[in-house]
Amino acid sequence: MSIAESGQGIVILPRLILKRISYDIEIRDLSVLAQHKIGFALRSQASASSVMKSSERLHIGFFGRRNAGKSSVVNAVTNQNMSLVSDKKGTTTDPVEKTMELLPLGPVVIIDTAGFDDGGTLGTMRVERTKAVLNRVDIAVLVVDGTIGMTSVENELVSLFEEKKIPYLIVFNKCDLLD
Repeated sequence: MSIAESGQGIVILPRLILKRISYDIEIRDLSVLAQHKIGFALRSQASASSVMKSSERLHIGFFGRRNAGKSSVVNAVTNQNMSLVSDKKGTTTDPVEKTMELLPLGPVVIIDTAGFDDGGTLGTMRVERTKAVLNRVDIAVLVVDGTIGMTSVENELVSLFEEKKIPYLIVFNKCDLLD
C-alpha cells in the first residue's frame, strides 16, 4: 500500500503547499496575478452563493513520470476518485481537472497530468499537453516514485519549474515498498 492509498502524510500536503506559497511570496516576489490568486485563496471567505471563476482559484498541478502514483496522490489529496488509477503506465492521457475547496488553501483547481516520460507519437502529444499545464499552474507538486528516486525526468521537471518560477514541492510516493 502506498502513502497515497494509506492516507499517511496526505493530510499535511495542503498545509505544505500553503507554506511553500508563503515562502515564495516572501522570497521570490511572485507576479501580481499569482499574488492576487494566492491572496484570494487565503481569504476564501466568499459567500456560499457566489461562484468563483476558475481563473481566480489557485491552480495546483501534479507532475511526474508515468506510474509514479500521481493519480493516487491526487485522489488522496482530494479525498475523491477524481483520476483513474492503474498499474498500467500511461493511464492518464490528458490533464484531468477538478475545481474544489481544499482546506486550508480554499478554492483551488487540482490538475492531474500525464506522465512526463511518455514516448512515441501519442506519448509526445501527451507530454506536450503536460508542458502546457505548466503555463497555468501557481504551484507544482512533483510526485516521485520512491522505489526509483529522482532521475533525469524529475530533474528536467524541476528545471522547468525553476525556469518558469513555479513554486514546487517534491513528494515521494511508494516509500512503503522500500526494504
